[in-house]
Amino acid sequence: MLDLIEDGIMLVSFCLCCFNMFGILVQIIINISLKSFHINLRIVYFNLLLAFSLISFGFFVSIVFMFIENSPTPTGEYKRIFSYVQATTQYGNYMMRTIFTGIFIERMFATILRKNYEKSHFFFVAIFVLLFVHGSTVSLMAMWYYAKVSTTVFLQQIILVFLDTVAILCIFILMKFNKRLRRIQNQTGIDLSQRYQISENIRAIQAIGPISLACGLMNLATSLTSAVLQMTLFLQYRQIIFNLMMNLNVFFALVLTLKSGVFRQKVASMVPMLKRVFKTIGENKTLDLAFQITAERGQDLHFEGLKQMWNGKKEMPKIPNLSVMYFYFPDATKVCKNSHNSVPQAPISPKMKKVQKTQKTKESKEVQKTEDTKVKNLGEDKKVKDVQKTKGVEKIRDVQKLPERPPSRFEEPEVDEQETSQMWILRHLRLQLEDVEDAVLTNFIYQQDVTLFRNFMMDFSTEYRCIFILVCRNIPQLMSLPENILSSEMESSRIQAIPDTQRTQLSVPQVSPAPTSQQILDEIVRSELSTAKEENGLQLKWSLTRKIPEETNEFIFIVSRLEEKKSEKSELDQAYFVGYIKNAQKFKKAIQIATLVLGEKMDFERQVDMLLYGVNAAVGNPSSMREKWQRKIERFENFIVNSIGHGYWQSPANPGRSESILSLTDQKSAVESVESLLRPRIHAFVKNPNTKTRVQLWLEMSLYELKFVAPEDPAEITSERMTRILAIFQTLDLLISESESRSAKEWLQKALFYSIELSARIIGMNLKDTVDVLTSDLFKEDPGEVDEDIRKKLKPIFVKFLEIGKNSVFAPNSEEHGILENVGHCLMVFEYIEEEIEVL
Repeated sequence: MLDLIEDGIMLVSFCLCCFNMFGILVQIIINISLKSFHINLRIVYFNLLLAFSLISFGFFVSIVFMFIENSPTPTGEYKRIFSYVQATTQYGNYMMRTIFTGIFIERMFATILRKNYEKSHFFFVAIFVLLFVHGSTVSLMAMWYYAKVSTTVFLQQIILVFLDTVAILCIFILMKFNKRLRRIQNQTGIDLSQRYQISENIRAIQAIGPISLACGLMNLATSLTSAVLQMTLFLQYRQIIFNLMMNLNVFFALVLTLKSGVFRQKVASMVPMLKRVFKTIGENKTLDLAFQITAERGQDLHFEGLKQMWNGKKEMPKIPNLSVMYFYFPDATKVCKNSHNSVPQAPISPKMKKVQKTQKTKESKEVQKTEDTKVKNLGEDKKVKDVQKTKGVEKIRDVQKLPERPPSRFEEPEVDEQETSQMWILRHLRLQLEDVEDAVLTNFIYQQDVTLFRNFMMDFSTEYRCIFILVCRNIPQLMSLPENILSSEMESSRIQAIPDTQRTQLSVPQVSPAPTSQQILDEIVRSELSTAKEENGLQLKWSLTRKIPEETNEFIFIVSRLEEKKSEKSELDQAYFVGYIKNAQKFKKAIQIATLVLGEKMDFERQVDMLLYGVNAAVGNPSSMREKWQRKIERFENFIVNSIGHGYWQSPANPGRSESILSLTDQKSAVESVESLLRPRIHAFVKNPNTKTRVQLWLEMSLYELKFVAPEDPAEITSERMTRILAIFQTLDLLISESESRSAKEWLQKALFYSIELSARIIGMNLKDTVDVLTSDLFKEDPGEVDEDIRKKLKPIFVKFLEIGKNSVFAPNSEEHGILENVGHCLMVFEYIEEEIEVL
């Protein structure tokens, strides 16, 4: 009987191992392909999957060996292999005991560093957690392998029970901390990055918390069971029962993962065919969440804590409407419209019930008065915000009027530090689009679909985020006559078609039937909603594509700032920049010039950076104050983009020849000298861009390498750099000598003179350091070693620079030619000093 039970347990364990390995493989693929959480949390979670993999694979192989040997512990030729497999399984077992404590540590770091944790990787957190997890695991493995069984069995069980208890306590601490984070999230004065990190903490705790709790309880039960079996007569079945319980542990963890909403969203995004499977569950959860948020908090979910809703009120709305729910939960509104009274209601507090009851009583008294007012004032322009059905009667509720439009752009309204995102964008639209009717702007923000804007604001996967508002003007619209006019014309034509014999019957005018209340209300809604349509052929549209709009030349763009601007009062203005392009033709021309130079490197981020440069130049601000979309490590590309923008928008004057060389010799910083040297050539190309001069510009921009030549570099690197620069000058000498451009020739003289000066400075400093080394014993100094190969390799290149200058670049009678002759004589003195040093 016991053998039969043993075989059954092994068969169940085998099936569980197969399912667990498949589930772990799916988890690993999704964890690698999608980025839902911070990279540190994904690294720790990947180690959890690694522990699951080791356990499942080890038990799978162990069960195979048990079937072959027909024994819990093989003793034949597979004994050595089984020992390795058993060690692998134990490593995964011990690793799972400590990994949940590691998750707790990582989330604590995420909370402590929540101001910058979102924008930075903080890999030291992942390294610290991995060292803790694997260090603890290796320690337990050493105790399991080297210590004597008779003295460490109970000690091991005590340590494992302690680790399991610590893991469970950590989970309860995380659950408690989850409630505290929710309270913090509702507070004001927390910036956007902190609110995002709090939201990620809550989401991570909700996703991993149940898994951690289940594994912790199963680990504790496994440890206690092993300890009990160790003290009973069933010791021989300890390995089989242990395998079964550990497989159940992994099984429960994977099942909880498959049931989580985060996993379902990942699978649905990767496999669109499965969206139908998760559709019903997703809609119900979204609806429950919508009602829960509306009933419990009733606040704007944008950035997890802004305390206004779309209607602009600072207090919590008493009854939510479908337009607000659609902005945050578009799927929930579909369920509301389709299910009517069957929608499950979230629990409402007694205070909220009292408020709703008072409002319902007040509304019931004003329903008839409101309807009469609407009927009498059909021609008046009023806003109808919400239409609700109560006991089969349509009632229309007046909504608070929208804030009045500012009189002009120069009279900016006061900035509300706690304004909502829709109020913020409406304020910027009013400031930029002064010639557009306010009704069009408010309709665009409050009535149209803003899913793209919501996705833009909630997308934290990249720091380079941009969305456009396209302003399409002069769109032809079809004219439509009112229904009452059409009906009157049809009636008149019908009357005219009646024969003369029947006209006597129509001599007495008939009274048309009075319109019903339903028809009156429909007419009110139709007339009021028609005022929200675009006027004068104007249309506003959202665009989230990663390219400059081609559909229209007028648009507004909203980009995320790489660094928050603390001087702004509004929290959204600190995080986002709003720009307005009246006519994009000139901007697109600048982008085309930059694309001609950079080619594929002129990506969308640099195109937006060019827009930011143009907007800043249009208002007259210096380029140092502008908003930038540049990566600091790409200094060369940034220099070209800045130079093109400077040359295109500001049109700098061409410097005179008298400043060509002397201005360079006074420069101490090689960075500034090279940039000031190359910038005029980019300005010249901007004035006349074409594919012929582009090749010459590329050669000239190759001299940017002068910026990285330093005396402390090794001889090989310095000689290779200067050799490439020499080849560039030899090619430019042939190209520019045939050109009639005086500015190009003067620029070549500047660049060559600067290169000669830089080479002479490196050779001279190397000789000085050599002398310091020779005299170090006299003055008791230790200047270090000097690479004398720099002078040997750089001197021939220096001589060729002088030959180019004297033979072709500078005129024989010019002052610069005389300077180069003197430099050649100094080189002879330099060689004499070297000979004397060799003698010493």
